[in-house]
Amino acid sequence: MVNVKELPSYKNFGKCLEISNERLVIYVTIDVGPRIIYCSIDNCPNLMHEDIERKTSQDVSSLFGPDKYWYLYGGHRLWISPEEYPKTYYPDNDKVVYSVTETGCVLNPPTQLVTGLKHTITISMHPEEPVVTINHVTTNTSKEDVKGASWALTAMRSGGTTIVPQTTTDTGLLPNRSIVFWPYTDIKDSRLTLGNKYVVLKQDPSISDAIKLGFTNSVGKVMYVNGSVACSVEYGTSYDNGEYPDFDSSCEVYECAYFTEVETISPVKVLSEGASMSHTEKWKFATGVSLKSTDDDSLDEISKIV
Repeated sequence: MVNVKELPSYKNFGKCLEISNERLVIYVTIDVGPRIIYCSIDNCPNLMHEDIERKTSQDVSSLFGPDKYWYLYGGHRLWISPEEYPKTYYPDNDKVVYSVTETGCVLNPPTQLVTGLKHTITISMHPEEPVVTINHVTTNTSKEDVKGASWALTAMRSGGTTIVPQTTTDTGLLPNRSIVFWPYTDIKDSRLTLGNKYVVLKQDPSISDAIKLGFTNSVGKVMYVNGSVACSVEYGTSYDNGEYPDFDSSCEVYECAYFTEVETISPVKVLSEGASMSHTEKWKFATGVSLKSTDDDSLDEISKIV
């Protein structure tokens, strides 16, 4: 059975919705964002990054008005790709309208000023299992066409390991995958392991330099392990029917000293006035996990669990 209730406050994030079953608990901010700011399976520590000190922010007053700042807050959010400053960094600091469903909630933050984009996020939890489905819908309310892709980003707690399966389709004489590097990424970075079946990034709080990679991930899955907890993010890919941003990346991973960001992306669409696009993720969780090494056998075991 799924339970949904409003919490008066959570730390300094204001009011939140608590969505839970017997194994899984998530909190969603409704005074700001929204963000899935808390996620715990079997009473384990929160998997989400919490930017309580508001270390990660951007001044976006040049586009959105005086004293307007975008704050990471942490956890899961919805953006539009490709990234463009300051347009991407909408200051989503207002209250969120929501409705409760039998398995979760529907979140309706205000329509964005200037961009005219309207996000709707539906969260649905399995009644018994530690599984959550998140559907992201973006609608263009402006008269100008908008070209972009749904971009779901989840800021995870520091100290974890991200595992991205590589495409193994045999395409003969043609290439079957690409890995995209951002300008600030050091290919020799000690956090990065390139394997034949998996790419692994280990977050290290002692390393201040950021690193980011993108992937033509036709598998449609990315995994994250922190301590004894593992989760997977599954999402649909359709390389045969569309293009993706950032040199055809459907999955991206960003790391800095404070957190890891697991990002999935939909195909690019052109939205005319009133048109929408959607992107769905399914999160699966497991406990009692041991990531012994980054060899294929060990990572195969993680993939079987989540």
